[in-house]
Amino acid sequence: MSKNMENKLYKNLTDAVDMLPKEAVEKADKSVTRKGYDTTGYQYQFLVNVMNEVLGIDGWGFTYTIVKEHQGAWGSIPRPFHEVTVDVKVFIGETMRQCVGGHKADSYADALKGAITNGFKKTVALFGVGKK
Repeated sequence: MSKNMENKLYKNLTDAVDMLPKEAVEKADKSVTRKGYDTTGYQYQFLVNVMNEVLGIDGWGFTYTIVKEHQGAWGSIPRPFHEVTVDVKVFIGETMRQCVGGHKADSYADALKGAITNGFKKTVALFGVGKK
């Protein structure tokens, strides 16, 4: 891909994110995230929609690999948790970026989904999607 095409693609992606509605931004209080700080970021589905609209449904893709799984108990009245870490790879044409994502939740399914969406959002940010 030529540098000119890369620049145009980058601009198209960032422009599409700039046009997202306010409800695309998700805010979570530190009491909910249990991370010790508040978080703000674009919701997963809005970023997938941007990728589909700008690149077409066959112009990009992603894969993930589970790199770590952990079970334990949390809370003052201990209840089970699952923690999953994944390596996410996002492809646009022949260009690939990758990043890890992780999540801890009461159920394994929620932990896996959270890890994938967390890793996905971090990885597409390397392409400029969701950079704000």
